[in-house]
Amino acid sequence: MGDYSKALESYEKARKIYEEALPPNHPNLATSYNNIGGVYKNTGDYSKALEFYEKTHKIYEKALPPIHPLLATSNNNIGQVYDSMGNYSKALEFYEKSHKIKEKALPPNHSSLAISYNNIGQVYNNMGDYSKVLEFYEKAHLILEKALSPNHPHLATSCDNIDGAYNNMGDYSKALEFYEKAHKIYEEALPPNHPNLATSYNNIGGVYNKIGDYSKSLEFYENAHKIKEKALPPNHPDLATSYSNIGSVYFYMGDYSKTLEFYEKAHKIYEKTLPLNHPNLTLSYNNIGALYNDMGDYSKALESYEKSLKITEKGLSPNHSNLAIAYNNIGQVYKDMDDYSKALEYYEKSHKIYEKALPPNHHDLATSYNNIGQVYNNIGQVYNNIGDYSKALEFYEKDLEITEKALPSTHPGLAISYNNIGGVYNNMGDYSKALEFYEKSHQIMEMALPPTHVSLAISYSNIGQVHKNMGDYLQALEFYDKAHTILEQGLPQNHPHLASSYNNIGQVYNNMGDYSKALEFYEKAHQIYEEALPPNHSSLAAFYNNIGSVMTSTGLVYMMTPALACFYGGLVENRNFLNQLFLSFVCMAIIPIQWCLFGYSFTFGPGNSVFGSFEYAIGLKTGLITLYGENTDDINPIEIPSLAFSAFQSSFAVITPALISGAVVGRMKLIPYMIFVFLWATFCYDPQARWIFSNQGWLHRMGVMDFAGGLVVHVSSGVSGLVAALILGSRAYFDPDVVNTGQSNLSYTVIGTGLLWVGWMGFNGGSALAATGIAALAIVNTNIAAGSSMIIWIILDITRSKSRGQNNINISIPGVCSAAVIGLVVITPCAGYIQPVYALLVGLIGGFVIYLFLAGKKRFFHIDDTLDVFSCHGLGGFIGTIMTGLFCQTDVNSGGNNGAFYGNPIQLGYQMFGILIITVYSIACTTAILLPMHFTIGIRISRLEQVRGLDNVAHGIIEIEKPQKNPQVKLVSMKQKLNHTNVSSIVPIEK
Repeated sequence: MGDYSKALESYEKARKIYEEALPPNHPNLATSYNNIGGVYKNTGDYSKALEFYEKTHKIYEKALPPIHPLLATSNNNIGQVYDSMGNYSKALEFYEKSHKIKEKALPPNHSSLAISYNNIGQVYNNMGDYSKVLEFYEKAHLILEKALSPNHPHLATSCDNIDGAYNNMGDYSKALEFYEKAHKIYEEALPPNHPNLATSYNNIGGVYNKIGDYSKSLEFYENAHKIKEKALPPNHPDLATSYSNIGSVYFYMGDYSKTLEFYEKAHKIYEKTLPLNHPNLTLSYNNIGALYNDMGDYSKALESYEKSLKITEKGLSPNHSNLAIAYNNIGQVYKDMDDYSKALEYYEKSHKIYEKALPPNHHDLATSYNNIGQVYNNIGQVYNNIGDYSKALEFYEKDLEITEKALPSTHPGLAISYNNIGGVYNNMGDYSKALEFYEKSHQIMEMALPPTHVSLAISYSNIGQVHKNMGDYLQALEFYDKAHTILEQGLPQNHPHLASSYNNIGQVYNNMGDYSKALEFYEKAHQIYEEALPPNHSSLAAFYNNIGSVMTSTGLVYMMTPALACFYGGLVENRNFLNQLFLSFVCMAIIPIQWCLFGYSFTFGPGNSVFGSFEYAIGLKTGLITLYGENTDDINPIEIPSLAFSAFQSSFAVITPALISGAVVGRMKLIPYMIFVFLWATFCYDPQARWIFSNQGWLHRMGVMDFAGGLVVHVSSGVSGLVAALILGSRAYFDPDVVNTGQSNLSYTVIGTGLLWVGWMGFNGGSALAATGIAALAIVNTNIAAGSSMIIWIILDITRSKSRGQNNINISIPGVCSAAVIGLVVITPCAGYIQPVYALLVGLIGGFVIYLFLAGKKRFFHIDDTLDVFSCHGLGGFIGTIMTGLFCQTDVNSGGNNGAFYGNPIQLGYQMFGILIITVYSIACTTAILLPMHFTIGIRISRLEQVRGLDNVAHGIIEIEKPQKNPQVKLVSMKQKLNHTNVSSIVPIEK
């Protein structure tokens, strides 16, 4: 009945009577000791059990002849205790003693001899020597077949033992065959509510659970539970075991609420009926811990596992394998929490126990090597392919060596070993090796598992992932689809594995450029995660972290446009200060509307590799804005909502035409400028962004790399600014021999530079489109390049001052501010592809080259690119794009390519080709927009208006100066510049 305290109380009373009434060596006293030992064994107090069993054994040795069956039983009992304690050598010693007595005392076909074979088989089973297990179980079965009637329950038990061995060997069809034989015997020989019949249902349910047929498993577990509810008292431990079995099925089905319900029912029974150190109580804590771990509630998981560990440490010897399991469980939680040092500590504790307690070829020892290997592998993943993969491979290969010896060639455990090695090679980028091991694993799984087993789906997914990494998207899709078909058949609709499968397929469609399909599968995955997982689960946390990262970056990049206005405004004359602020600021009004109307659809919508379409233009796509903003359209190249992606990309579209305004200071009409911004964004920016930022773009597919807009933003705006300056012509008061034309307020420039620098961290860091190590790398590289460009500029300013013989060192404030921006520009195309040491070099080269170019420009090029837009952004974009082709590494970012310095010189060719295409297209597009406007509505204000300033002419702002009787401006030495007679007249300006 499981009431061990009552049983112990009665047995102790009997013992006292026997001890008073009988001589010390009387067999009845031995029986009494034996009964008490049995209770202690059932409660898990093995030291007490051993004490009483040994007392029994001593009496039997003195009172009985050497081959008496009771002496065999005594040996057998002591063997069982050692077996439960994990001391398998001792267990085997006593079982074999028992067996020798039975062989001498009993006829060859006696059923007790069969039990003896079974016990020895059980020890070999615990040791993982399955060939020996099967040998002894089959000997036992042969005896029972001869000695017993076909329907005898002991024959059923024998079938159970054999199928248990096949089950452990992974031969589930054989296991099922013998379990069903046993079940038939039990049904014929036992009453409907007999506990052994329940055990039989449990065994069959366990096999179905292992092969992934959860509906069948649940059916048999529930049948067993019904029998136990009728046959046992409400708090019997076997009823708790039944609850645990049902809970385990719901766990594998992904129904965590049901799982918790049944696990807690089991746990309450165990707490009421079992002593605090009983192994079943530790198992219950382990079950609950595993559930919380899978739900992502690591604190709860750790709490349950640590309770289990405390019980295990008190109740078992220091080298017991159950203690190793307890350490292993805690290590697993720390691994999932990414605390790899702690994980390694507990895994190694577990491993040391296994090494002492288990034979060298035991499968649990292989699993231990495997766990340590996984930790090293995870550490490697954190460091993004610069981790300790050699360590991971070392431990996985140890695992494989042991597993190959311990298991038959078709055991699923061997498939897992191959799979792990394949995973390491995949992370190392050795895809041929990865495919080799994944396919070995898959072949075993196909032989050992039914066609709809979940593990087979995982195997298909792994092979699909390698093909995806190799760029073979059709093959990847084929394997991912196979995996998905199995998961749909074997799992409930809201199981997290099904969500992962949708994500995999979505990624392939994303890489293929079929964004509508990609979004469809990503949204299905997200819906499952929201339904199946708690709000704080790591899978959802990563999703929302990515959203938070991208939206924060969006705000930072939008801040860059007013920052740019301050930067430019401080560099122009007072008469054009407010107008220059407006030219940048107005882009924040025009571009978001254009982007929402059709710009996003042109850039990232369905279409061809050159241009998008109107398919997702506002008004034509009712799903553009949904209630929660979670899903916006059918184009989602990454695992964030499309609204977040669209908002982030719109910030790039806003600042790019604003950059051009620095080339046309003080001479362009406002309305034509605003028309130009709208048309340029539509016909110049959107197509170029599609070619490079979209996975469908032809330059992207060719292999041109631009992490955050070195080509799309800076080269295009720099070249277009130069073209606009040429078409507009110089300002009326432009003098190429004058370094500057009178900055209005350099404080604005310094503030603007600082804000640009901060915003650029969102510009480059946000381009990772996720809160990952790549985002952090981009931010670090951004700061290093900007700083190194500033430092080289300061050094050059100091050197130049000294070369001119100046007593005081002059460090130009506009120059230093420009140097910081130049560093930010040159790092933009390569921020997420290169190591930080190269970011230092990129900043130094960019600052040095552009410093020299600007010094020569004043002497040789008389083009009124007022704020050096081409020099800083166009030339800076050229340099950064070339540096990308030299220094990029797949070891830094597996999503990119290796550069010329890493064995791939063709990448430099791709980058040069990208520069050529963007330059030519920007020249052609800008010319095609401005020339017709120039000859029709006009784009340039008059010379007189230029002298008055656009703050007054365009905005009606009257410049506040110290009052003068006759305010006047004198135009000096303009004869050669303006090709007409010298203007020496006084031009009155209205105040």
